[in-house]
Amino acid sequence: MVKLAARLFDRTDDPTTRRLSLDCLAQAGTDEARRELVAIYEDQRIGSEWRLAALQVLDGPVTPGAGAAEGAVTAGASGIVGVGGGN
Repeated sequence: MVKLAARLFDRTDDPTTRRLSLDCLAQAGTDEARRELVAIYEDQRIGSEWRLAALQVLDGPVTPGAGAAEGAVTAGASGIVGVGGGN
């Protein structure tokens, strides 16, 4: 499901479909889904609004008991774009 959502995001320009793809990746909550979201965020070919949307999904609600490593990727990414407390 994760690969399908990531591939769908990559192959469409439809905003609704892209948003649903990001939501699907967020709901999956797996390491693979997080890697796909990070890949979307880091892809310079993708418009900044979608890269920011991927970052926001990554920074989403914290799962209780997830531990400190859960937010490590997004904390660094937040500092790169100057949002959140990372700066």
